[in-house]
Amino acid sequence: MLLVHGRNDDPCGFDEVGAALGELYDLEICGDSEEALSRIVAGARPNLIIARQRMAGLSGVELLRAAAKIYPQCVGFILSEIGQRAELLGVINQGPVVGSLCKPWHLDELKQSVEQAIRIGQQRSVAVDEGGQLNQLRAEIRRCKVAARDLVEQGVELHDPQVQKLRRQMLRSRQRLAELTAVNRPAAVAVSPELSEPAVALEAPVLKGS
Repeated sequence: MLLVHGRNDDPCGFDEVGAALGELYDLEICGDSEEALSRIVAGARPNLIIARQRMAGLSGVELLRAAAKIYPQCVGFILSEIGQRAELLGVINQGPVVGSLCKPWHLDELKQSVEQAIRIGQQRSVAVDEGGQLNQLRAEIRRCKVAARDLVEQGVELHDPQVQKLRRQMLRSRQRLAELTAVNRPAAVAVSPELSEPAVALEAPVLKGS
């Protein structure tokens, strides 16, 4: 977890926040958005970024958006002060910004909000990983279809072991794709027309022993 308090701002209140969260989480503190972003560019992947909205350089929201471009599963929480709420209208629950609290910050409320933000981050991380698997499977299906068509255009018979092997690979990938898209997202089972239409070269029955 990363806490960004703003080096050029009065850190009053952040010491208390840092002490409270430091008892519960592995917490690192950055003086400003530039330092925080440098750590992320260098490879740091905090499960949550807590940032003050007004800081020298990037604001809290701008920092989170910049971090999300580096790793999409990034989520963050904004701590603002009275008079800054207008700056956050329309950005909460958009992209990486999953919550905010306005000063005075009540620690119990902050802890609950942080726990909720971490859960959202965990869900997003799973979704990003799953999305990567889906893209790999779709790419594999396309590869098999193209390879099989190329073989047929070269005069290879439909029952040739090479074509049948590609067909089996494609069917396995389709099955796994359907399983992944069905989990918690029943409406997503339908695959794009390009992937769901069977390739003519792959529709011949699999020969035993091939």
